[in-house]
Amino acid sequence: MTPSDFIQAHKDAILIRAGALAPNAPEAHPNAADFRDKALLPDLGRFCSDVADSRRPTGTMARVQGSGFGTADFGNALAAAVRVVTQNRMADHMRHETFCKTLPVKDYVLQQFPMLAVGTDLEFMPEGSEAPAAMLSDEAGALAGLKRFGRDILVSREVLLADDIGLIMRTFENFGTAAARVEAKLAFELIESNAVLSDGETMFDVGHGNVLASALSESALGASMGMLRAMRDPFGETQDHDPAVMVVEGSLELLARRLVREAGLALEVVASARLPTGRWYLLPDPDFAPVIGLLRMTGSKSPVSIDPKRDMLARDGVMFSVRTNAAVVPLGRTAIKGGV
Repeated sequence: MTPSDFIQAHKDAILIRAGALAPNAPEAHPNAADFRDKALLPDLGRFCSDVADSRRPTGTMARVQGSGFGTADFGNALAAAVRVVTQNRMADHMRHETFCKTLPVKDYVLQQFPMLAVGTDLEFMPEGSEAPAAMLSDEAGALAGLKRFGRDILVSREVLLADDIGLIMRTFENFGTAAARVEAKLAFELIESNAVLSDGETMFDVGHGNVLASALSESALGASMGMLRAMRDPFGETQDHDPAVMVVEGSLELLARRLVREAGLALEVVASARLPTGRWYLLPDPDFAPVIGLLRMTGSKSPVSIDPKRDMLARDGVMFSVRTNAAVVPLGRTAIKGGV
């Protein structure tokens, strides 16, 4: 194998041992299974050290034995492995995505996100008449921009020499959960904050026909479904949205799932302890009528990234940076807020 093949095979063998990659998966290196029973991290470290020495000019001092953990090849290979489990774990904890709309942005600069304000109803046109005009304008909207959250973690030489892949992977899985928690916290805080939208009015108000001061029950759910369908756009047109998501405070989860199942409703239930006791919401599909937007960097595979990093304190081990981008923005009020 070439050096790159050897490193790739070890990276995949690490994932196989961690249970994050099937040995017969199409994307797995064909030789990865050959290394599963070896001390993968020390073996990879020694190889990376030898590769680094082979690149040195003739006559220069060789690397200290065991220093392969500090090479770029080793850091990049282990980062690629832990990145997989971190991003997978984050994806498993992104339940809030169900009721939010993803909005791509190209950088961290603040930008405006106005509400949709254009009349889209089509009017009857008598023969020879002109069509009524509607204008889509870029009016002032809510300001939002991506923010970075993160932590650096040092994987000690002792852990690497012990080949404790399980400990390393569990640690970075926890970082994936933490990254999802950052965005979820922002989303639930925003919907509960009753933010002022770009038209100068709050997201939820009795005057908007989107507040139901009732505990969750079959009759309350039925009433909220009728309210959601009856909501009007800024031009007075009935929107008639299908309910798609019910978001509930944690202690209401069992009741919510029972109501949905017994009524045969096509509703996703999202439960969270981040809502106050008794709170529940009914929302349409966020792609059709978004209420909360999640900002995501254009082209990124995942909001969370793992990369090797130089340890400025020169401690014995390998440093990694864990970073996630997150931001939310209010987009509309097409939702029913329930609870006493």
